[in-house]
Amino acid sequence: MTTRYSRIKLLDSRMSILVFLYVLSVYTTNFIVGFSRISLVLSLLLVIAAALEIRRKGQQYPCYFLLPWLFLIFNILSIVWAQNRAEAIDGVGQTVTPLFGAMGVWLGRRCGVSWKVVAWASLIGAIILIESSFHQIQDMGAGGRASGFTGNANALAMTLCLAAITIWASPEKLPHWMLILAGAFLAYAVYYTGSRKTLVVLSIAICLVTMRQTKPASRWFCIVFTVLLTIAIFCVAGPKIWKSAGSINTVVRMERLLGGGTGEEETIRFEMMAEAIQIWIKSPLIGHGAAQFNVISGYGSYSHCNYTELLANLGIIGFVLYYAFHGLLFYRAFGEWRCHRSYSQLSAIVLLILLLVLDVGMVTYYITKVNWLILGLVASLVTVNDSAIDWV
Repeated sequence: MTTRYSRIKLLDSRMSILVFLYVLSVYTTNFIVGFSRISLVLSLLLVIAAALEIRRKGQQYPCYFLLPWLFLIFNILSIVWAQNRAEAIDGVGQTVTPLFGAMGVWLGRRCGVSWKVVAWASLIGAIILIESSFHQIQDMGAGGRASGFTGNANALAMTLCLAAITIWASPEKLPHWMLILAGAFLAYAVYYTGSRKTLVVLSIAICLVTMRQTKPASRWFCIVFTVLLTIAIFCVAGPKIWKSAGSINTVVRMERLLGGGTGEEETIRFEMMAEAIQIWIKSPLIGHGAAQFNVISGYGSYSHCNYTELLANLGIIGFVLYYAFHGLLFYRAFGEWRCHRSYSQLSAIVLLILLLVLDVGMVTYYITKVNWLILGLVASLVTVNDSAIDWV
């Protein structure tokens, strides 16, 4: 009995270590040339270990587990009709690691891995990212756009923001200092990266913090009250707050966008999105193949919108396969929340809304790993007691 118990604890600890290392790699080595394949190796090991653990415990796979794999299969098949197959293969390769990692974390959580493992890895990864950008903020200040070793200010911003969201969304109790530090990550992203998306995440963060500090019966009331209070404060003191924050690049760029003024960067991105729609219309059902927008459009880059990028590359079929997973998770989370009013289910709903909003201004299905990670964590929140399929 003692030997069997020790074996179970050892397997659980191995799973936790793999989850920790994979999440840490998403925040760190993923951005370093020559080390990015570490995430791929860890994601493969994580999926294999989770599958073996599920088999050993005699568990079943959640029914929603099929959808991401169907999307990946269609993504791979799209290489056949792609104009530039080398580019398509590279695009598929950039989808494999985040998808495997997300599914591995999801299954790891199903096998008993604590959310605290993910929270600690996110915390350490965010600290390393901030440290890598210190030399830039000393030179540029709040008027610049720090990027650290990510090489991209938006990438640094979103990675820090989603690390903070991962910590705040924890269904398990975390130390208060960790929650405060997560707030510091978000403040750093807003102040030093110039990314307007950080202000979107900030609004979601307010909702999560409000939900975390209130009782289930009064959560929606407190969220609505907080939102209305924030609006009232900005109506009364908005001009003064905006003026005092005028030196922050994030605020300057958001003010320019809301004022109807668009710089060269915004103009190009809107043109890219419009071009993606035109490309999609030429092959609406199956698209033009993985990562083909940057080949056909001539921009040499993605369209900066996940919705238009999916349509142009994988058509309506790929679009539906990808977002059907989001839709089913949302349906399940909302149904569970109506029954139990739990923080976990409400967090899942808020996180899904955040991911869908962020997809308007960034490509997530094959460019970033952290968004897939959040999706895997959401799945772990809403499918704990879900119906299952037996592949064992």
